[in-house]
Amino acid sequence: MGNGEGSVRVEARHSLGELAPLVPALRELNLASRRPALFDDPAYLATLLAHDEYAVPGAEPLLLLAFDGPALVGFLPLRRRPERILGLRCTRIEFLVLHDTERPRLVARPGDEARCAEAFYRHLLEVERGWTFAEFIEQDAASGLYPPPASVSPSRFYVRRFPTNPNATIPLAGVTFEGWYRSLKKDHRRNAQRRTRMVADLGELEFVTSDDVRGAPALLDL
Repeated sequence: MGNGEGSVRVEARHSLGELAPLVPALRELNLASRRPALFDDPAYLATLLAHDEYAVPGAEPLLLLAFDGPALVGFLPLRRRPERILGLRCTRIEFLVLHDTERPRLVARPGDEARCAEAFYRHLLEVERGWTFAEFIEQDAASGLYPPPASVSPSRFYVRRFPTNPNATIPLAGVTFEGWYRSLKKDHRRNAQRRTRMVADLGELEFVTSDDVRGAPALLDL
């Protein structure tokens, strides 16, 4: 299924298997974006869907791809999720990755963000059917998704903004990790210790890090 906006064409995929031929292009696009993130890599998305503790029955991926000619220029990993609100059945469209990440986003080169956002919104409003509302959480001031482009915000839709955390990073300037940890409330430290013991009971632990986002997807195989 596809929708064109200017030179940008949007196509929807509904399973990660359909992304397999595009994995190299998706990773290249991620690295060229403003904030490369492991959480947008197909390998991470596959891990999430296989082990998502918050999975909702009936939810399905809605993976939007933006193309300029044959070139992939944008990626927006979403999902459709059924739910009940005030006893009424409805369908929510939201980010595929909602937890254990920081500021979900559309993936595009900085110069392509605005036109990809417009094309993605137009696809949602004109092509996708049967959804009640869309929720894009934790968007910062530089997000291409807020506010929605005026050209794709018909008067019959209501747009509302809720305050949120500016980001989910932990500032450690001038403070050691141990110092920050000891500054936490006692119940938070106790919870972290309990979870650490649970992991330790599973067997031998090994801590592996990478400071190169290009190699981060390979860590998932471990």
